[in-house]
Amino acid sequence: MTPRLALVTAALAALAAAPAPPAASKIAELQGRAPGKPQRCVSVTAGQLFSTADSDAHLLLYDDGKTIWASRLDASCGFGPGDSIIPDSPASYYCQGDFVRQGSRIELSPFGRRCALGNFTPYRPAK
Repeated sequence: MTPRLALVTAALAALAAAPAPPAASKIAELQGRAPGKPQRCVSVTAGQLFSTADSDAHLLLYDDGKTIWASRLDASCGFGPGDSIIPDSPASYYCQGDFVRQGSRIELSPFGRRCALGNFTPYRPAK
């Protein structure tokens, strides 16, 4: 087996062994809400931060009041419950591929984990 094939095989085996993320219906923050069509970008209000779902370190949430937007991070990247998650650059909207890190409104952690956002799925109250 060539080294490249061995590496690909090992990576696929690791992905297969990784636990599946919790279903949205099991995420407490999304209870009673129905998912909409995922979007590449979401507009945000200045000063509001992302939060991590309590039961899923790989799911970032942004609550705009009417809608909770969920963005799944790569399986290799996640944050702990209660961590403050802020974008690398302040903007009025964020898109898939933009980076976020652990930090505060006052200070970015230059040595903290840096993760790319996924698509944003809107969750609105179920009718």
